[in-house]
Amino acid sequence: MFAYRMSHRAAPPGCDVTGALLRQDRCACALTLLLVGLVGGCGPKRVLDSDPRRATEDTDVAESGSTIQPDSLAGCVATLTFDAMRDGSIDSYYYYHYDDAGELVTVDADSQADGVLDARMTYLYVDGRLDQRQWDTGRDGIIDSLMFYNYDEAGQLLERRDDANADGVTDELITWTWESGLAIFEDYDWEADGAVDERIAWTYVDGLRTHGDHDAGLDGSVDEVQNFVYEGGLVVEASSDAGPDGNIDVMERTTYNTRGWRDTVAKDLGNDGQIDAWSTFDYVCP
Repeated sequence: MFAYRMSHRAAPPGCDVTGALLRQDRCACALTLLLVGLVGGCGPKRVLDSDPRRATEDTDVAESGSTIQPDSLAGCVATLTFDAMRDGSIDSYYYYHYDDAGELVTVDADSQADGVLDARMTYLYVDGRLDQRQWDTGRDGIIDSLMFYNYDEAGQLLERRDDANADGVTDELITWTWESGLAIFEDYDWEADGAVDERIAWTYVDGLRTHGDHDAGLDGSVDEVQNFVYEGGLVVEASSDAGPDGNIDVMERTTYNTRGWRDTVAKDLGNDGQIDAWSTFDYVCP
């Protein structure tokens, strides 16, 4: 679930922790596993981007995963329980709230598993499309950072602009290039200065995203590859080979319930058969 970026590349500008385990905004700081805990001002933001209906972490509509549409989560509350070290102790909880239309509207984080909600992500929609995400790190009603989404007339996501400080200035820009209804390129401009710093080239089989080549320096060389395995149209395995050297560095396995919602996620950071992080999902629905 917590894909995609899965490499150990250097953190984007603005991160206080070196090395990024996963993909996306400048708060994708690596803490060793899933970026849980309020480190470097980033905290559990990455986990808050997750949607239990999807095998990918981000809810961006450019993400192409399953051809199966899981059951609606209208009116449901989904709880993610996270064991960061796979030692049997709960490290954090995340609560996903869906409206009557089945749209994810808020995610609340208890990042210390102490019963205190300490962060919130709010999702705003326009004409049925994700328009904005607001991140309140202190859950004090003050917006600390924002993400804005722009689409073409066909509803294809063209760009996401991140305002890391909620000061009205774009700090990071992600753009997508489409072909025949599929997002084939995903470009990262870490400084929002108009220069692409990293590109992911996606390939598909029967409309399912199966492979990604990452060019971190935009020098034409592949710095990381990702592969996805499907069962019944749902991603059950996601792997990453940084280098690449032919050896899998990160393996993530996801199981689902009968309604197509995620049930468990196991992350093996060394692909040595040892589960390093474990997440489970529970659902309460009308």
